[in-house]
Amino acid sequence: AAQATADTAYCPTNKPYAVGSYTGNRGTKTVNLGFRPSFLIICGDKSSSTPSGHSSSLGDSFGIITANHTYGLVTLTDTGFQVTFDNNLYPQLNDTVDVYVYIAFR
Repeated sequence: AAQATADTAYCPTNKPYAVGSYTGNRGTKTVNLGFRPSFLIICGDKSSSTPSGHSSSLGDSFGIITANHTYGLVTLTDTGFQVTFDNNLYPQLNDTVDVYVYIAFR
């Protein structure tokens, strides 16, 4: 039993975190991770820019979300998270065509 537990612990195909990116759409975007994150960090990809020349940067789009502390524009789901755009709230984590990167921990 102990070996079976050890075999399903951390391994390259079963990491305790997921990293990725998404492109904003100024609406609602769902990111599927396959698990409910307990800790999530999202930030603007400093190197990203759009054809119009608009770029996002870490300083103006950064969010940390935990299971016990939520942020109105990010909802943790059983399979990942959802980001929503609201022009009246800051920081924006789903603005049009901006690229955002994230790391989500199990």
